[in-house]
Amino acid sequence: MKLANVPITMLGGDLRELELAKTLLDYEVDLRLVGFPPMSVISRAKHFADAVEAVRGAKFVLGPMSNTDMDGRIFNRLDQLDPIDLVEVIKHLPKETYLLIGVAKPIIVEMASKHQIKIIETAEIDDIAILNSIPTAEGAIQLAMEELPITIHSSKCLVVGYGRCGMTLARSLSALGAKVTVASRKAADIARIIEMGYTPLPLADLYSQVDFCTAYLHYITYFDLFFRTVPDNGGFAIAAGLEQVINYIETLKFSNEDIEYLRSRKLFSEDFLEYLKNFKFSGDIWAVPEGTPVFPREPILTVRAPAIEAQFIETFLLLLSPPRPSFRSRYCFPIR
Repeated sequence: MKLANVPITMLGGDLRELELAKTLLDYEVDLRLVGFPPMSVISRAKHFADAVEAVRGAKFVLGPMSNTDMDGRIFNRLDQLDPIDLVEVIKHLPKETYLLIGVAKPIIVEMASKHQIKIIETAEIDDIAILNSIPTAEGAIQLAMEELPITIHSSKCLVVGYGRCGMTLARSLSALGAKVTVASRKAADIARIIEMGYTPLPLADLYSQVDFCTAYLHYITYFDLFFRTVPDNGGFAIAAGLEQVINYIETLKFSNEDIEYLRSRKLFSEDFLEYLKNFKFSGDIWAVPEGTPVFPREPILTVRAPAIEAQFIETFLLLLSPPRPSFRSRYCFPIR
């Protein structure tokens, strides 16, 4: 298909979409942009403030690879202005218009079907998705480097899933010297994980809570509770609340009524329900003493326990923690 003079509208995006806009201009398309600041490299494109006006007469509308939120709004735009309401835009598209976007949220699928708009999810196209897994993996590693007080090298990393992003992330972590464990449901993936030299973690069907919870019983995890900032630019905080944590752990149990309710949901095996009925925390906890000065990004409390027990404790701690300072937890999954 010749693209010269074909009207194409791009709605928001990041530097990936900027590169796409430059390429489309090389093909001499009639390019309309919303969410892009004036730049010399895209000066030949038409810039619009109104997204509805920009899509009038367009044959193709391109949303960002980063998608919309659940309400159909595009927040990712290089000019940092207000989000684009893609739901409203779709109402004004001619029938049979093609809408290309990373992954279409349910509200976008519904609106496109209602107005006879053709959706192409670019994140499902291998040619695009495999290459897009590179910045995705690098972004995940960047966050880990920024947030963790350890090096990637020699760390124990768990990659859940061995799809396009999982493959790229596992390879990148391994190249940095990490000890990589990869979890997958598929036998073929497990074979490839072994072949690549990673530690395999076979998981049952993740859609089955029975198998997922059962798997959680057998893997030891660690997590740290820490905070990022001190309110009002303070230098430190004072540790408090340890008594509440201890009381929760000592009294954590499932009543007969709890077990009967879970049984009625028909999601859990009898073995797992029996485990919950006799539940008792079996892990270890290390914490700084009550009243101790503590500093941002340093562990206040560390839990070592089977994954399911650790998750119970983590959930309680995050609910117990006040919204300020901003509390977080981080996990490490060493495999026995």
